[in-house]
Amino acid sequence: TVLTQKSAHRARVTWWSAPVSHETVTNIGKSVHGTVNDTCCAILSGALAKYLERMEGKRFRSHLKCIIPVSVRSKKESHQLNNRVGALFLKLPVGAATPLRRLKLCKQRMDMLKLGPSVPVTMLFIRLTTKLLNNWLCNWLQQSYSSKATLIFSNVMGSPTEATFLGARVSGIMGFVPLPGHMSLGVTVTSFNGSMRFGLVADPNALTDPELFGRLLVEEYNILREECLGKMYVDSSPRESEKSDSESSGSENVQVGYDI
Repeated sequence: TVLTQKSAHRARVTWWSAPVSHETVTNIGKSVHGTVNDTCCAILSGALAKYLERMEGKRFRSHLKCIIPVSVRSKKESHQLNNRVGALFLKLPVGAATPLRRLKLCKQRMDMLKLGPSVPVTMLFIRLTTKLLNNWLCNWLQQSYSSKATLIFSNVMGSPTEATFLGARVSGIMGFVPLPGHMSLGVTVTSFNGSMRFGLVADPNALTDPELFGRLLVEEYNILREECLGKMYVDSSPRESEKSDSESSGSENVQVGYDI
């Protein structure tokens, strides 16, 4: 696809959405007995389908492999600040015919990952490699592992209620997932104080129109909300601290930076 890159570019372009209701995203998932992650993966799959069709001029009829980071910390390490993260592969149903079908397939495939041996095997693999191999070999394994996927998706859970930092009220948070190896696209969903934001970081040579892709993410969210919850469903408003940012989605939210 147009998202596949043989070499990584140092430039990075970022985009983030206006806040949407966390409750609505949760209810979309519950409509198929799924979770927030199932909903987000379905939204991402739909946006990718439309973006690839516009960029390549034909419908994409297959799946795309996505890396999903998972914490592999033990209970004893739960209060430590260091990262101990593994990664699972999820086949995003980009080629599915309808948004509801994509949602059901995401739920089914996520359930299979949770019930299968992937998580404990990943935990064991991470512990063995970090203890027995040097940094060069670990980096080589990471490059090899990440080359098997097209993009990376991460769901970052923030405080469910309002928070302060050094006495100042926090109006919102946004994070961006690092792009491993030659990967060209990373999508993040960040929740805070009852709201969620979609964000992306990408190689501008691969994702040439980040604003379009961002609009397609929000469009797919609205379609799923209507199909799963009905046209009469009233979307709960973002918290007051986020309302001032609700008009800032779009071109103002596109920034370009460089890896150093």
